[in-house]
Amino acid sequence: MFADKKGKRDRTCNPQTGCRFDCSYCWARKYVEKRLQHSMKYIECLFDPAFHPDVLDKCFGKDNTWFIGSMGDMWGNWVTDEKLVRILTWCGKAHESTTLRFCTKNPLRYIDFFTKYPHLLKDNYIFGATIETNREDIVRRWSKAPPITDRVSAMKKFVGRKFLAFEPLMDCDIEKMIEIVKQVKPEYVYIGMDTGGNNLPEPTPDKIRELIGAIKELTGVRLKATDGQEPHTDKGEAWRRDNMVLVRKDGMRIWIHTRCGLAIKAKTDEQLSERILSHLKRCAEITKCYGCKKTVKRGRWVAPYTLMCDGCIRKQRRKKTG
Repeated sequence: MFADKKGKRDRTCNPQTGCRFDCSYCWARKYVEKRLQHSMKYIECLFDPAFHPDVLDKCFGKDNTWFIGSMGDMWGNWVTDEKLVRILTWCGKAHESTTLRFCTKNPLRYIDFFTKYPHLLKDNYIFGATIETNREDIVRRWSKAPPITDRVSAMKKFVGRKFLAFEPLMDCDIEKMIEIVKQVKPEYVYIGMDTGGNNLPEPTPDKIRELIGAIKELTGVRLKATDGQEPHTDKGEAWRRDNMVLVRKDGMRIWIHTRCGLAIKAKTDEQLSERILSHLKRCAEITKCYGCKKTVKRGRWVAPYTLMCDGCIRKQRRKKTG
């Protein structure tokens, strides 16, 4: 998910979903197949490319930023020009104060499409390309997307507003990554890590710091891996995965289970792992409401080890207000 320079997350809209690049680390595919497989939008197509014309009835409003096509790659060659014309014509109705963001691993399509339909290119659109690393041998193991060299070449030639997304950032050569930024001349660069636990080959903390510092001398940097916090800095590390946040600071490991709000501290990774496993086991065993003692179908954690159903939460609120 992208965010503006103040950290406010983009709104998303998906008139075209799905992708055929088969990136093994793709969060969108996993999200659809695990959590949205029974939704009306995905029940038939899952993550196969699909066009959803009903989405084109939405209004963008004013002073917003929208990411168009977050659940797939709408610029893949499997999407016809006719569909892109319909989508971009609809996008053209957005107020000039609203920014529409696009991102792809096939930026050559930007050039091909807007050469045919230059009237559909607007000043409030900004176009991005994902560059995980400069090393083709690494990215080939994880994705069938176009080669990195082709993506960089296309972004160099593209005349619209543009940005780069170094996400998920894999092990790379800093000098060559900086050269990519110099060649493309983006308005800013997003940097994000492997927050999905895919065991990708990542750069060392020192290399990440050096890369961020070098890019900041050329253009803006926006950090995605930690909700705006800079990864691997002297102020501490913070990594967010699913319902968990791990922070390393001042020699301490602090693990936060965002599902129930409990924070666990330890001095070593071994201690932390033991305490986390114990907590997760205890937390998973809690299925009944703290108030009415019935099994919770809809509810939320009001405190560590304290699960309450929506009915009891409403009763508590009425008592407080009444």
